[in-house]
Amino acid sequence: MNNNSLKIIKSIIVILIAFLINYILIYIDKKLIEVPRAVYYYNPLIVSIVGVFGIANKKSEQKKLSIHLFFYFIMTLLLLTLNNYLLALLTNNEWFMHIVEDLFNLFSFYSMTLIGIIVLLLVMALLKKKEYSLMVIFLYLTMTFTSFINKPDLYVIFYSNTISIIFGLALGYSINMFHLPRHKHKEYLMIYDITNLKDVDEFVNYEINDLLRKKANIMLYTSDSPAQISENVSKLDLNLPVMIMNGAAIFNFNNKHYEAVITLDENIVSELLSFFRKLKVSPFINAIKNDMHYLYVKEVTNVEEIIYADNRKNSAFLNLIIGSITETNVCSIELILLKSKAIDVLNDLKTLAIYNDITVISYDKYSSSGSDVEYTYIKIYAKNILNNKYLTRNFLDKKKLVFTNELNTKGLFDIADYIVTTSVASIDLQNKANFVCQNKNKHALIKQMKKMYYRKSSY
Repeated sequence: MNNNSLKIIKSIIVILIAFLINYILIYIDKKLIEVPRAVYYYNPLIVSIVGVFGIANKKSEQKKLSIHLFFYFIMTLLLLTLNNYLLALLTNNEWFMHIVEDLFNLFSFYSMTLIGIIVLLLVMALLKKKEYSLMVIFLYLTMTFTSFINKPDLYVIFYSNTISIIFGLALGYSINMFHLPRHKHKEYLMIYDITNLKDVDEFVNYEINDLLRKKANIMLYTSDSPAQISENVSKLDLNLPVMIMNGAAIFNFNNKHYEAVITLDENIVSELLSFFRKLKVSPFINAIKNDMHYLYVKEVTNVEEIIYADNRKNSAFLNLIIGSITETNVCSIELILLKSKAIDVLNDLKTLAIYNDITVISYDKYSSSGSDVEYTYIKIYAKNILNNKYLTRNFLDKKKLVFTNELNTKGLFDIADYIVTTSVASIDLQNKANFVCQNKNKHALIKQMKKMYYRKSSY
């Protein structure tokens, strides 16, 4: 049964419970005991609307609904207080006061309704949720008009609406907590590529956290270092470490410990640095020592390198050292070159005797300064960068499912049992993949991962 069908069933249950409680209150009022106006403080229509709205949205949307209604409570209470204060200033003549009070109550009601709509629109505009304006205004009008027609006492309107809304929210949230039993593929290790951080938004974070709460084994993968992804990862309740720098290291954000590091052989590092000196290029050298990431560079020679270095200053996870280099504990070497020069460097690299003992990943990117100058990033790692003891020791019995749109995740393809990508990926990656989502939405990968975790059949 899909999510939409479940939401419809839950919504029907909320409506039935809301009106059943109303009938029970009416019966108690009339048949069993004298409870003056007990049913006045319960509006089944309001309870139904709020409850269904709570079911139809995720927790983040439910919180925003509560914020909208909180502003409504405060606004209504202030207007009611102002109304009664002004009435107290009028004449003591009972006949005149009776007429004025009725007219004033009517005027106050429509004024409050109009002001309430304006305030709600402004609040939702500030919260950037204009798409829910019609729904919340409809709810607001239902609360005010139905209550005013049946109970002209304005304070009773406020109390009734408040109690009904709170009960509706509680009922909707409670019903939404119940889920039908679902099959879960806990034998999967699902590796989710977050190299493109622009696609890791609030929705992706919510879905990953939701899967983690359901005991899914999720390991993130990125070409970046902990310094670049720390802000994004802080929003996730990770239960596994993260593959960083294209798998050259595995970092645990919970205890700030590197679970595994695949370093380049010192002789290879020495030969590469000698090679780059001859070409007069200055590489960035990533070294990990005692759970600390050091980034060395002799000098920065172009605009992109300056931006790259500046973005890595003052990081809690990285020490940038300009002016010196190291040849020990090196897990990767990076070059940032003009595209025209990078072509020659890549060709020259292939002539080295050590070329078959390293992994080279390269990709093109326009300047971070906003200009149309194109640079090439070249990253060099040890061969078989994901062939480390941590993965083999902890996940030997797990089926590894990889979710990525990036062709440069070479190491992942070597360990993957099943590869999932989308139709926005390159043709080469689509040809490598076992499954291609025919959906260009940036959330296609995370949605497919969720489907595969709960699907009864395995892959």
